[in-house]
This record gives sequence, structure tokens and C-alpha cells, in this order.
Amino acid sequence: MGGWRPSSSPPAARGVPVGHEKTWGALAERSRAAGLRFGLAEAAPATVIGTVPPQHMYGFETTVLLPLHAAAAGWCGPTFFPEDMRAALAAVPEPRLLVTTPLQMSTLLRAGPGLPRLRAVISATAPLDAALAAEAEARWQAPVLEIFGATEVGSIASRRTLEGDAWATYPGVALAPVAEGVGITAPHAPAVPLDDQVEALGPDRFRLLGRRTDIVKLGGHRASLAGLNRILLGLDGVEDGAFVLPEALNPSATARLLAVVVAPQRSADSILQELRGRMDPLFLPRRIIRVPALPRNELGKLPRQRLLDLLAQSDACASGAA
Repeated sequence: MGGWRPSSSPPAARGVPVGHEKTWGALAERSRAAGLRFGLAEAAPATVIGTVPPQHMYGFETTVLLPLHAAAAGWCGPTFFPEDMRAALAAVPEPRLLVTTPLQMSTLLRAGPGLPRLRAVISATAPLDAALAAEAEARWQAPVLEIFGATEVGSIASRRTLEGDAWATYPGVALAPVAEGVGITAPHAPAVPLDDQVEALGPDRFRLLGRRTDIVKLGGHRASLAGLNRILLGLDGVEDGAFVLPEALNPSATARLLAVVVAPQRSADSILQELRGRMDPLFLPRRIIRVPALPRNELGKLPRQRLLDLLAQSDACASGAA
């Protein structure tokens, strides 16, 4: 689990932007803490090359605020295509920090040649698969780090993906009990509840158990959609995919999951057969829908309404063919 969480909101409002008040003092303090965490020092200022837009909170904190409050400079040129990224990295001095997402990292790895030497790669917006992190570290010879944050509070913790599933909070950020469960405290900001189930490993370390709205309960068993998605994406030949709750499509549907996959070289039956050996049978999808691509946005996120629209179109096409 990991990445940048969208703000929590009622189901009917999911995907709709919601305002969150922030103070400049809190933003500046968190940027300084991030600079300490990522080892940015005046003796060797780093250059931040970001593939995420500054209007997203993750992009704003890393490509705008970090250069303002830490020993770093920011790149202002294009970084949309893999060749843009390579050209940008080649144009700036070392040390270099590449700020990206799992989807963009995968695209960059598939694009071929290596990159100019990196100090580190920073990823967020979605959970980073350990196999992808391992491939990136081997190819680029740099540690791959993840940031955990939420729109309500900004970034609060990080980890090196290949070192385990525990997150370490930024300097000055700590876990704290709140009425809703577990929250975080940070300088110049009130205690904020986390929209995740968390196992505290100390005042400054924790393990994510799953988002509260991400937990699926079937037959007395529990699983998280994010965990099921990781299993699906770990199958050979599956380029992208996601599990979907049937209630999202039809409130009267009986409880069985669906899976939407991008797997040009595999059949739905072969995917289902492989899943049988990797997960509790209760959570096996009752149907696997193969599609050319999932409607992810520019950050690699999969907006719920876009996915539901895709599934509705798939059902309409199937009905028409019948």
C-alpha cells in the first residue's frame, strides 16, 4: 500500500474536487522536513525533475515548494514523454532527483535506454509494486523511494520500497490518537485523522493496512481492493487491471467482485485460473472484462466514475453483440 491518497468524501461526491485550508507555515515546515528526509544539503544542491503537474498536491510539494525551502532547484521544461525526461535529466547537473509515479516509471522503463545518473527516484499517487521498484533500481542504479500523503495534510512519510512495508514519518510529524482512530500531528497544523487503517509501530513508524473504504468483506473474510489489485498486476502478461465492487455498478447485485484487465496476450480464463492459486476463493472475480486500456488520468490514478463509465460501455457492447 502507499502513494498519495485523494481526500475523503461521501460516495456520491467521490472524484469531485474539495477545498482544504492550509497555512503557509505548515507547507513550508513540511517542505523543510522533506528536504531533511531526502538528504538535500547546501554542499550539493539537487535538481528536481518532476513528471507530475504542480496543480496536484504531490507535484506542488515536490516541484514547487521543495525547491523553495530546501537545497534544491526545479526544472521548468517539458517532461511529458520519456525523451523529454531524458533530455531534462541530461541538461541539469548532479545530484538529480526524479519525481514521478508508478505508471510513468513503468512507461520510462519500457521506453528503452537508461537515464543520466540519479541520486534517487521518488514515487507517489499509487502503490508501487516491489517488482517495478526492483527493476527501476537495477536499471537506474538509484534508490526508489515512496512518499505517503493525503490531500488534506500533504506528505507525511516515506519509505524505500525494497526495504519493507513500514513507513517513517517526516521529522516533526507523529502519529496521534484522534476521535476517528489514528491521526497525525505536524508543526503549524491541527491533528488530522487518517482515512486509512494503520498499525502503529512506534510514534514515528507505521504500517498501512488498507483504506477504510477499500476493505471488502465477503463470507466473514476481509481483503483490500488495493491488495487484490497488486495480485492481479503481478501476473505475467497483465499490463494493467483493477478489481471492482459489484455494488458500484448495481446496488442490488449479489456480492462477487469483477476484474477489468489490460492483457492483450492472455485470455480471461487463463487469468482466472492463475488467480485461483493466489487468493482466497471468496474474492475471485465472477467475471473478467478485457479492455484495450484503463481510463487513467495523467497521474496514473483511476477515477472511479471513469471506470464505471467504461464498464457500462462494455456491458452495452456485450448486450448489443448478444
